[in-house]
Amino acid sequence: MVGMSKEQVLEAWGGPQTINTTFNKEGVRREEWIFEDWESAAVVKHRYLYFEEGNLIGGWFQGSGERLPPQSPSNPHSPKPRT
Repeated sequence: MVGMSKEQVLEAWGGPQTINTTFNKEGVRREEWIFEDWESAAVVKHRYLYFEEGNLIGGWFQGSGERLPPQSPSNPHSPKPRT
């Protein structure tokens, strides 16, 4: 999964509910894609995917403890998952 393009992720998972975009001091574009998985009307779990320059570099899944193995990003200060 790590290394997939944004287009491949869109084809496999569909579109995210939220995209947060940042740039590091070197100008490298990073995106955080947030997907919502509703289990009931009151319970939602989130999946987070992180892209750098259009390629998937890692992610995590709320509630499962599962994380994608990270690639070495050009920015060593990866965003911290929100809880």
